This record gives sequence, C-alpha cells and structure tokens, in this order.
Amino acid sequence: MSIFNKKDRATSRLGRKLYNRKPIEEVMAAIRDGADVNGIYSTDWDYNTMIGWAVTSNREDVIRQLIEHGARTEGSENSDYHPLIQAAHDRRLAAAQALVDMGADLETKNSNSQTALIYATHENQPKSVELLIDNGANLDARDKLGNTALHYAAAKGLGEIVRLLLDAGAGRDIPNSNMNTAADMALKEYPRIADMIRGTLPQLEAATPVDDAPTEDGWKLTDASEVARVADKPSIGYRVTEIFNFSAGLYTQIARNLETNAESQSSKTFAQLADSAAVEAAKAALVKLGGEPAPVLDKKKLPVPGAGAAL
Repeated sequence: MSIFNKKDRATSRLGRKLYNRKPIEEVMAAIRDGADVNGIYSTDWDYNTMIGWAVTSNREDVIRQLIEHGARTEGSENSDYHPLIQAAHDRRLAAAQALVDMGADLETKNSNSQTALIYATHENQPKSVELLIDNGANLDARDKLGNTALHYAAAKGLGEIVRLLLDAGAGRDIPNSNMNTAADMALKEYPRIADMIRGTLPQLEAATPVDDAPTEDGWKLTDASEVARVADKPSIGYRVTEIFNFSAGLYTQIARNLETNAESQSSKTFAQLADSAAVEAAKAALVKLGGEPAPVLDKKKLPVPGAGAAL
C-alpha cells in the first residue's frame, strides 16, 4: 500500500500541475480531489508553496482560484518568502495585482521588515513600484535599518523610481537608523538625485562649468556622465538649456527669459520623456566626449536589504 494518502497524492499532483504550468482545468481537478492548497511542492532543485509556483508563472487565474479555496497570502511568519513580495520583486504584475485584489496585505513584511515596495525598489522594478503605489502601499514603511523605499532608490540612483515615489508623496526627510535621509544617501554618487529629493535642483551655471566644457556638435560635457546643450530661441524670447544626466537617468530643462533673465526649471526622468531620440543623441554625444553613460558602480557601496548595519 502507498505511504501517501489520497490528500498527499492530490497535493503532489497539484504541485506538478502548477510547476509545469498546466491548464486551469487540470489545476482545479487536483483541488477538487482534496489537494492542500497551502502545501509545498519540491523539485530536485527548488521548492515553493502552491501559490508561489503560481506567482512564478504569473498566473492570475490560478492565484485567484487558490485563494478562493483557502490558500494563504501572508506567507510564513518570520520567513523571507511572501507571495506579494515575490511578485513585486520578479515583476510578475498580473500575479501581484491578483494578490492585492484577493486581499493580500500590501504591508506584509519579511524577517528584515521589508515590504513589497522596498523589495521592488531595491531590484529596480518601476512597474512593480507603480502598481504598489496605485494600490495604496505605505510609501514610508521602514525596514530594520530604518530605510524607506526612497532611501534605496536614492542610494542606487534610480531616478524613475525616485520620481514615482516623490510624485506619490513619499517623505523626503525621514532619517534611517544612522540619521541619513534619502537625499543624504544620494549625495555622493548621485547629486542630481539628491537635489531632486530636496527640491533644489541647482542652476546649470552653479552646477557645472559649461563654458569651459568639451564640446561636440553643440553638446558640452558637464560631468563624467552628463551633457548639456544650450539654444537661443528669440522667436519665443527664451534661452533653453537641456541637461541629460545618465548616472541618475534625469533630464533637466532650464528656460531663461532673454529680456528679464527670469528662469524656470523642470525635471523628468528619461522614462518620462516623450522624445527618446533626444536621449539617444545626448548619449552619443556623451560617448564621443569621453563620458560614461552607464558608470560601473562599486557594488560594495550599495545597500542590500537586510545586510549589515543601517546605511
């Protein structure tokens, strides 16, 4: 006689169906046969919960059915695995939305007190970050090191995520356990990001010596990973300066009134720019001028969730 009872066999069958991404009808058949929807299914090289396998394959229909039949969404206590954190981390957007729709707690935390929003930020997943923000995630949740999502976005120079968090109202002045704000963490490697967080992006003349900078077809190298170009537009009465900072992924435009010298300034991430050709042109000029569009970072300096002391 088999050492497995009917429920064990059904649970093992459900795991195989989920692992092999079988049709929903086959998954439901295993559930009807009494499979444990909170069981664990192991392969020779991996293991996961049933809902975890569904998240891995981004199957929102299966996730909804598993939860309707009793699958837990909160993960195990003091565990580093939580379905929503996994979905956000891996940019499984359909899975993440299904989990939220079915009642998963947006503020669930792992053993290091990190939420899905913090994990998605650390792994540079702006689409996941946007989804979590749109569904009401706590922007200022803090992990054991006292860091918020904005701290990690700032420390890694993730301009698009910084902008998403700021536009949604993330706290700019929250100190971590070492009393560093997000701007403090960006200041050394990504000064433009620090300025964006503080709301004090500097004027071009104060930030970079444009007049003395190397030039290429109207472009000027203003930093190791930054170029700028200036154009007078007398028809509208303005001088327009455009700055492309590739370490931060940030575009800044300064418009100066030629008559009054009054200035206005705006910033966008590269992802927010409608004109991607302008970014490519700036990148080409940067390379020709000897700049670095994607500087290699010292990974030892980057904060890893849960590792070591507060940044």
